Amino acid sequence: MIDLAQKILKENLGVKKDEKICVVTDEDKLSIAKYFFEAASKMNNETLLALTPLRRYHNEELNSLTESLMMASDVIVGATSASITHTQARIKASRKGARTLILRGVSEDLLKKAGEVDYQELKWVTEQVADIFNKGKEGIIETSAGTLEFSLQGRKSIPLYGMALEKGTFCALPDGECAITPDEVKTNGVLLINGPVDNIGWLKEPTILEIREGKVVSVDGDRRLENIFQRDINSSVVCEIAVGTSRWASLEENLAMAKKVMGSIHIAFGDNHTIGGKIRSAIHIDAMILNSTLKVDGSPLVEDGQLLTGGHR
Repeated sequence: MIDLAQKILKENLGVKKDEKICVVTDEDKLSIAKYFFEAASKMNNETLLALTPLRRYHNEELNSLTESLMMASDVIVGATSASITHTQARIKASRKGARTLILRGVSEDLLKKAGEVDYQELKWVTEQVADIFNKGKEGIIETSAGTLEFSLQGRKSIPLYGMALEKGTFCALPDGECAITPDEVKTNGVLLINGPVDNIGWLKEPTILEIREGKVVSVDGDRRLENIFQRDINSSVVCEIAVGTSRWASLEENLAMAKKVMGSIHIAFGDNHTIGGKIRSAIHIDAMILNSTLKVDGSPLVEDGQLLTGGHR
């Protein structure tokens, strides 16, 4: 596993001689973090391991000491139970030029699977989806419960393909998705959540959400979702829509892998100010939409769970 971690540091993050590396972790993911700490140390890079308290939500902030260590680093590995993507610490470090690898809830098995991916192919497919999102004005998600309409105007997509080689960039492993933050008040319609959800796992039953002016106004199904939406005033706001682009990903309860499945769709609720949006919330929760259709300006990008762009070179 140390050899794999070293391969990832070199190929996915482009670690260079004399770069400073900060490995951020918690007690649940310490074993994964140690692989990267030892790998970086063997490369003779100045490396530190920051053990932080367990966090429940992806945008729950890291402590100030960890933030300062991250901001003093060239490369950050976030091997944590909840993602550090949506934290101010990651944002500030990125602005200073740090390259960040997100390992949210990753196990040894998921890490091994991430080592089998052709990242050049994944980049190629993901950037095609990004181009469609960036040129689009209006989007529609069609599920068996109805349709959800959203606006893409003025928003820039975020292609994630497992490599962070330029200053200030971030990626995840497993990876393979293209996300975008829709206009926060122009999302309307009905949506069926029929896949796993952050902080819940698989739902007890497929759940129908009614959304008006960007916010969930009713929940028909698993009431645990309703409890999440009541966390604060913005926790029910649709803050992100994304498409999975990886043919190496598999559907499972852990969204770190599941939401990367090629042709899957996921929607997020809550905070998005760290990824180009305007919403601040105590939570950022991903929920999966399986076997559905997503259209951009009337043309299908995903149809019945199948990605219609990209493919294999």
